[in-house]
Amino acid sequence: MTEELTGVRDTIAQLIKELVPPHASAKRIYEVVDASGYSRTLVEAVRGGENMWSRLPL
Repeated sequence: MTEELTGVRDTIAQLIKELVPPHASAKRIYEVVDASGYSRTLVEAVRGGENMWSRLPL
């Protein structure tokens, strides 16, 4: 289960980075936030390369 969740988290992080590159507009960021249900804080952190999920317990 731990490996599966880690894989899912990595996949989501990669998708966020693809959908919201560093030059993305604020509108695009909010589109991803609205569509994903994730907070802007999480999206911004993942987009910036920070792995916030590594600190979450499984």
